[in-house]
Amino acid sequence: MIKEGLYTISTRVVVLILSIMLSVILNRMMGPAGKGIYTGVIVFVQTAGMLFFWGYDVVFSMLTGKRKVRAGIVSGTLLVIFLVLSTIFTIIMYVSKSILENVLVGFSLNMFTIPMMGFLFFSELWLRVIPDGFLGRGDVRGFNLFNLFNSLIKLIVIGLAVFLLLGSPAGGILGYSIYGFIILVFSLFIFKPDGFNPGLILEEVKHIGIWIFLSDLFAFLLYRFDFLLLNGLKGSYSLGIYSTAVFMGEVIWLVPVSFYNVIYAGAISSKKIPERRDFFIIFTSVIILGIIGCIFIKPVVLFLYGRDFLPVVGIFRLLLPGIVFFSIPKVLNAIVVGKYEMPAIITTTVISSFLLNLILDLILIPVLGGTGAAIGTSISYTTGAIIYLFLFVRLKKWEG
Repeated sequence: MIKEGLYTISTRVVVLILSIMLSVILNRMMGPAGKGIYTGVIVFVQTAGMLFFWGYDVVFSMLTGKRKVRAGIVSGTLLVIFLVLSTIFTIIMYVSKSILENVLVGFSLNMFTIPMMGFLFFSELWLRVIPDGFLGRGDVRGFNLFNLFNSLIKLIVIGLAVFLLLGSPAGGILGYSIYGFIILVFSLFIFKPDGFNPGLILEEVKHIGIWIFLSDLFAFLLYRFDFLLLNGLKGSYSLGIYSTAVFMGEVIWLVPVSFYNVIYAGAISSKKIPERRDFFIIFTSVIILGIIGCIFIKPVVLFLYGRDFLPVVGIFRLLLPGIVFFSIPKVLNAIVVGKYEMPAIITTTVISSFLLNLILDLILIPVLGGTGAAIGTSISYTTGAIIYLFLFVRLKKWEG
């Protein structure tokens, strides 16, 4: 398990480098305000996607892994479902255009950008299920290679679009749409959709997907609702600074997420679950990364983004304790879902954390801006990790 995990980490390091390169391009060409507009649009689409995404990623891996259903049937059904959902989303965008223009500050909604956001919505749904298609068949290597290819295409296409359109946020969003189309075409050749069975999907959604939906929805709100709140209360500059700090902080999750993928792929294919010593190594590595990040964050920010982004340093350090603590559920989720099929534990954790974060954000952001958002997030993550550990220990005792 450790060997597979290290291999996954090595590929994710390359993915991370590519992501940092894209982040540097966006930050330097758009500036804090432009980056805030771009981030606001992408986060809006992702948030909307969460409302329509009923745990289809885990449904995909469960059906093809534990239930042994042919991937072509599952992918074909999901493709049709996502096309219908993206059409509904686009219609809603047209109907509520005047309202949404007050939410998407600095971004114009018109006959060109609304369909583009509709496709962004579709590609966001599709891109979320593809990796689990690999994990469902126990193909960790394919999972890693796809992530590498995905990140490389994302860097090239979005970076080129922003460069050609002279740092325009609209250029970044257009590039994001083109990147999504390329990955869509590529993935169709891999999973070869050739069937349609909505009843099969519905049954799995009722069993496990609904809990994954609630978990993902509130986890996403926990991770990104403060972006929308900060943008609305303090403007795009504050969001540009805060989103950069969050991006750099979440780099630490590279370790737990990498091992999650390996453990989950093994759990749904009935392989051996890792020993306690393996988990100790994982969590110790996260703590060490956190200490290194706290020490070297300032020179890294200056090197990558320049002096305009120095406020990122303080916000990053405030986020750090919560990010380190929240790595615990990010690893153990693989066992909770893959082995026990008990995502209700995750749902309880993220809902509790989000509600706490919402209260803290409403109190702190109007006064402290991005600093307040960081304090609220760190406290919420830490509290969530404690709740999760309590529920996980009870699950293990219940198992006997």
